[in-house]
Amino acid sequence: MSTLNLVTKYAKNMVEKFRATSIVAGKTSEEFDFIGAETIKVMTPVVADLVDYSRTGINRYGNTVEIGDTVQEMKVTQDKGFSASIDKGNALQQDNVKTPGKMLREIIETKIVPMTDKRALQRYALLAGKVAAVAAPTKSTIVEMLMDAEVAFNEAGVPYENRYCVIRPDVYKLVRLAPEFTGTNDLANKAVEKGVIGQVGTLKIIQASMSRLPENCYFLCWQKKSVILPFQINDAKYNNAPQGISGVLLEGRVVYDAFVIGTLSAGVYAAVASVAKVAKPVMTAGGNTVTVTCATAGATVFYTLDGSDPRYSPDAKVYTGAVTLTE
Repeated sequence: MSTLNLVTKYAKNMVEKFRATSIVAGKTSEEFDFIGAETIKVMTPVVADLVDYSRTGINRYGNTVEIGDTVQEMKVTQDKGFSASIDKGNALQQDNVKTPGKMLREIIETKIVPMTDKRALQRYALLAGKVAAVAAPTKSTIVEMLMDAEVAFNEAGVPYENRYCVIRPDVYKLVRLAPEFTGTNDLANKAVEKGVIGQVGTLKIIQASMSRLPENCYFLCWQKKSVILPFQINDAKYNNAPQGISGVLLEGRVVYDAFVIGTLSAGVYAAVASVAKVAKPVMTAGGNTVTVTCATAGATVFYTLDGSDPRYSPDAKVYTGAVTLTE
């Protein structure tokens, strides 16, 4: 039996191919390394507030405050495998066009990339710092909607560079038909980055199929440092003489997920249909007991008891009934 492990030979090429064909990869934070780790903790410093300087006394700069941390724990949950064969007879009849390398690339382009992109866009929309409930866009309103996202970023102090906006094809069509761009090439002339097809303000426009964006999401914007897309090829191999098969057996394993960094969540903005946004939960306190209600039928409410944002906290709990606090 002849077995050749392609982890070293193919894994790097597979990751590069993934980055080249994914609409999300390469446009997310690269500051964190998930290799060899199922869980990563992101620590964001919490610095002291500024106070008035005093020209007299001992503590003229103010009381010394230890710099703390906000910790967000992220656990990679998506672990997928694939197994495919290339029958020797079929390969010969087809002039050996189905080589292992070509088939691995085919699996990446048709299976892995759509799967990971869809996961990323759904997670980013779900965990967005700002979810705007809007009416269905028209060619007269879509540019203003995009500018609303830009204003939200500017007000939150989100860096101007590396801002991306993934938009549905039908909505992008409205952008191109908008009076602000009709008869000009301003939108297309700013498309200088791979995968980017235009730019509105500081937002680099990327077109995605409706099947990849969450249902009822018109467009999704983010700043590169606010989101993470951990992805790795854990295994990639083929067997020239597998038992029970006359041909080649391809096998592989990919591990991936998508996260929004809580302290930077203001850099993620989702524009969704009004019916898709969950109503804000209402808390009612009576003594040490807190009751939570939500006007959206069937909504799942998460809560924490340590003051952290339930969207990004590993200690978030699902609300099932009134909560009694110890103090």
